[in-house]
Amino acid sequence: MSLVRVVNISKTYRLGSQDVYALKEVSLDVKEGVFLAIAGPSGSGKSTLLNMIGCIDTPTSGHITINGRELTGKTPDELANVRARTIGFIFQTFNLLPVLSAEENIEYPLLQFPELNKKDRRRRVEMFLDVVKLSKFGKHRPNEMSGGQRQRVAIARALATNSKIVLADEPTANLDHATGNSILELMREINRSSGTTFIFSTHDQRVMNMADHLVRLEDGVVTAVAKRGMNTKWVIVNDRPIDEEDDPLADPLTHAVAEEVEEKLAAFQNQDGPNASAVNDMAHTWDSARQSAVEHEAIAKTLTTTEAIRLAAATRISLAQSEAKLKLAEIASGEVKDTIDEMFAAQEKIEIEAMLKIKTMKDAAIKKTATGMTALPAEGKAHGAAAALSPELPPPNADSTTAK
Repeated sequence: MSLVRVVNISKTYRLGSQDVYALKEVSLDVKEGVFLAIAGPSGSGKSTLLNMIGCIDTPTSGHITINGRELTGKTPDELANVRARTIGFIFQTFNLLPVLSAEENIEYPLLQFPELNKKDRRRRVEMFLDVVKLSKFGKHRPNEMSGGQRQRVAIARALATNSKIVLADEPTANLDHATGNSILELMREINRSSGTTFIFSTHDQRVMNMADHLVRLEDGVVTAVAKRGMNTKWVIVNDRPIDEEDDPLADPLTHAVAEEVEEKLAAFQNQDGPNASAVNDMAHTWDSARQSAVEHEAIAKTLTTTEAIRLAAATRISLAQSEAKLKLAEIASGEVKDTIDEMFAAQEKIEIEAMLKIKTMKDAAIKKTATGMTALPAEGKAHGAAAALSPELPPPNADSTTAK
């Protein structure tokens, strides 16, 4: 079950005689224990989305579920209770009470829990001061601490309520590079050791590099969703089902190639001769390629357009290579009396035809897919995928999309 489920939420504000969308039909599933970065340029809706998840604001339309609780129609008091017991907040400007010590700032949100007596509160404060490595600074006020220390107090305050979710709005923006790195490392360590879910809104490339899930927002719309795969690679996840008209495998090329080659293969497999072994090898190669095509076709129905294109490309290349090899076996068996040059030309021709078809499909599908979706290379390094989401970088052109 998703810890946070956002379904088609929109948020509009009245500006004169017009409605302005801060968020438009945003849907998102967040599993427990993730380290998620929401990236996008200023004004893209990052903070608005964080406020919706944090029960600070309510959507104009759509539904939000937090830890299994539907928030639609809840009163302000009910939302405050969900917020207090489920969600912790970390802010860019720390938002510590200047007249209170570090200990008192951490204890302050615990005062609303009648089930906690003073001893329980103190025990919890001491525990989380130790977690953020500030046990010796409990009596210090904010103006007696560095920026990094103040942000550590804010992290402890967010965790002290035993929050399942910590929402961090640009938490490194006011910190120097080294301090920002240490704060991120601390939050990542807490995420891994306790399973606390962290959701960031950020411009910071370091946050995106450290995240295991990424969401890109532009103009209030989710344009890309990615997660860290094995070996730190990024993969696009299913943020919308693929339409049949977008499905590259719905094109007849794959099936036409399959039928033609299988007919030839059936004819050749029954022949004897010195090249029978080679033909049988080709048959095995073809069977493997065809099985991959069938599997890819089934998988593609659950994927985004861009991911399906990658699968289709791999399938078609495999099929094209198998057909080319079969043509060579055909030639080697004496059925076709052509020169070696013509043999290689036949192989090159079929592979080029397949690749041109793939490019045509990519171009067509990219026009129907958000630019940010094509910006996530499946096989790229972690920093490369995160860089593709960086709001400072221009979107890649269609031809640069690699076959998350």
